Amino acid sequence: MQPLVVGSLNVFAKVSLSPNSGGLPGTNQAEKVISGLMFWGLLACVAGVIIGGAVWAVSSHGGNHHYAQRGKASFLNSAVVAARAARA
Repeated sequence: MQPLVVGSLNVFAKVSLSPNSGGLPGTNQAEKVISGLMFWGLLACVAGVIIGGAVWAVSSHGGNHHYAQRGKASFLNSAVVAARAARA
Protein backbone atom coordinates (compact mmCIF):
# COMPACT_ATOMS: atom_id res chain seq x y z
CA MET A 1 0.00 0.00 0.00
CA GLN A 2 2.86 2.40 0.78
CA PRO A 3 4.42 2.44 -2.75
CA LEU A 4 1.02 3.22 -4.30
CA VAL A 5 0.54 6.26 -2.07
CA VAL A 6 4.07 7.55 -2.70
CA GLY A 7 3.70 7.03 -6.44
CA SER A 8 0.40 8.91 -6.63
CA LEU A 9 1.82 11.75 -4.52
CA ASN A 10 4.71 12.11 -6.96
CA VAL A 11 2.26 12.38 -9.86
CA PHE A 12 0.21 15.08 -8.11
CA ALA A 13 3.35 16.96 -7.05
CA LYS A 14 4.28 17.51 -10.71
CA VAL A 15 0.96 19.17 -11.56
CA SER A 16 0.99 22.97 -11.44
CA LEU A 17 -2.13 25.09 -11.57
CA SER A 18 -2.56 28.82 -11.84
CA PRO A 19 -5.82 30.81 -12.00
CA ASN A 20 -6.51 32.25 -15.44
CA SER A 21 -9.38 34.67 -15.89
CA GLY A 22 -9.35 34.27 -19.66
CA GLY A 23 -9.38 30.47 -19.62
CA LEU A 24 -13.13 30.03 -20.06
CA PRO A 25 -15.43 31.59 -22.63
CA GLY A 26 -17.80 34.16 -21.26
CA THR A 27 -15.54 35.42 -18.47
CA ASN A 28 -15.58 38.98 -19.79
CA GLN A 29 -19.37 38.97 -20.01
CA ALA A 30 -19.68 37.60 -16.47
CA GLU A 31 -17.41 40.38 -15.19
CA LYS A 32 -19.57 42.98 -16.97
CA VAL A 33 -22.77 41.53 -15.48
CA ILE A 34 -21.29 41.53 -11.97
CA SER A 35 -20.05 45.11 -12.38
CA GLY A 36 -23.50 46.19 -13.59
CA LEU A 37 -25.17 44.52 -10.62
CA MET A 38 -22.75 46.23 -8.24
CA PHE A 39 -23.61 49.59 -9.87
CA TRP A 40 -27.35 49.04 -9.43
CA GLY A 41 -26.77 47.90 -5.85
CA LEU A 42 -24.84 51.08 -5.14
CA LEU A 43 -27.66 53.17 -6.61
CA ALA A 44 -30.17 51.32 -4.42
CA CYS A 45 -28.03 52.07 -1.36
CA VAL A 46 -27.85 55.77 -2.24
CA ALA A 47 -31.64 55.80 -2.64
CA GLY A 48 -31.91 54.12 0.78
CA VAL A 49 -29.72 56.82 2.31
CA ILE A 50 -31.88 59.57 0.82
CA ILE A 51 -35.21 57.95 1.72
CA GLY A 52 -34.02 56.92 5.20
CA GLY A 53 -32.75 60.43 5.89
CA ALA A 54 -36.02 61.93 4.75
CA VAL A 55 -38.07 59.56 6.94
CA TRP A 56 -35.78 60.28 9.87
CA ALA A 57 -36.10 64.06 9.42
CA VAL A 58 -39.85 64.17 8.84
CA SER A 59 -40.61 61.73 11.67
CA SER A 60 -38.37 63.55 14.12
CA HIS A 61 -39.99 66.84 13.24
CA GLY A 62 -43.48 65.32 13.59
CA GLY A 63 -42.71 63.72 16.96
CA ASN A 64 -43.07 60.13 15.76
CA HIS A 65 -40.13 58.52 17.54
CA HIS A 66 -40.78 55.00 16.26
CA TYR A 67 -40.53 56.00 12.59
CA ALA A 68 -37.64 58.33 13.38
CA GLN A 69 -35.70 55.40 14.78
CA ARG A 70 -36.58 53.26 11.74
CA GLY A 71 -35.49 56.07 9.39
CA LYS A 72 -32.23 56.48 11.30
CA ALA A 73 -31.53 52.74 11.10
CA SER A 74 -32.33 52.71 7.37
CA PHE A 75 -30.10 55.71 6.78
CA LEU A 76 -27.15 54.24 8.67
CA ASN A 77 -27.48 50.73 7.22
CA SER A 78 -27.70 52.05 3.68
CA ALA A 79 -24.72 54.35 4.23
CA VAL A 80 -22.55 51.52 5.56
CA VAL A 81 -23.52 49.16 2.73
CA ALA A 82 -22.94 51.92 0.14
CA ALA A 83 -19.48 52.59 1.57
CA ARG A 84 -18.62 48.89 1.45
CA ALA A 85 -19.94 48.56 -2.10
CA ALA A 86 -17.99 51.61 -3.27
CA ARG A 87 -14.80 50.26 -1.70
CA ALA A 88 -15.10 46.84 -3.39
